Amino acid sequence: MVTREASSVPMCRAMFRESVSENVGFSPPDSPDQPAPCFPMALLLSLVVALAALSCCSVGSLGCDQHVDHVEMTKNNSELLSKLERTAPSSCLENRRNFRFPSDALNGSQFQKTQAMAILQEMLWQTLKLFSTDHSSAVWNQTLLDPLLCGLSVQLNHLGACLGEKRAEKDPAALGIEGPWLALKKYFMNIRLKVTKEEFSDCDWEVVRVEIGRALSLSKTLQERASMKVGDLGSWLK
Repeated sequence: MVTREASSVPMCRAMFRESVSENVGFSPPDSPDQPAPCFPMALLLSLVVALAALSCCSVGSLGCDQHVDHVEMTKNNSELLSKLERTAPSSCLENRRNFRFPSDALNGSQFQKTQAMAILQEMLWQTLKLFSTDHSSAVWNQTLLDPLLCGLSVQLNHLGACLGEKRAEKDPAALGIEGPWLALKKYFMNIRLKVTKEEFSDCDWEVVRVEIGRALSLSKTLQERASMKVGDLGSWLK
């Protein structure tokens, strides 16, 4: 059960936004076809997620030696996401669009554990950034939003602990996931364009909320592969 400390969550969220807005370490490329450097993202990710997990979640640190069920953790985060609903999805049908979730490219069954963890890490990182913006803060009830940010941070913290230096030393191409990686970044870029335009509505955000919930659901095989214990399907290291 993820809980929050009211006094520290806003501070954590503010520091996260400042880091992103100042382009510290990692900044998404202007073009989805342009790969971003891997190590800077890993550095910023480790700093931000560690801060978030320690500041706003009263849970112990999840080391890589502890087995974590990412299917269950993602399910919990999806439930927190569903609690954000403030506008009936049926009233936002005109705002719907096909963001083209790359389900074929992200079919988890084709990845080894390290690859699956790296892709899941990027997906959760992009989700955390999306819901940590000023636009998001203006739309959602912070009492409901903060537990979601904490839940994502805890899950990212575990992935970061497991990937560690092996993740930082390799770019997506070296990991053999450049195609899926770029497809995922293009997907989230399309989503950000939906809610960062000058005139965005509550319905725009509701459409995005539903879409992210769908993406988390469709990535279950990826989560299962990332949750494999050592020895399952051979060594988990590539």
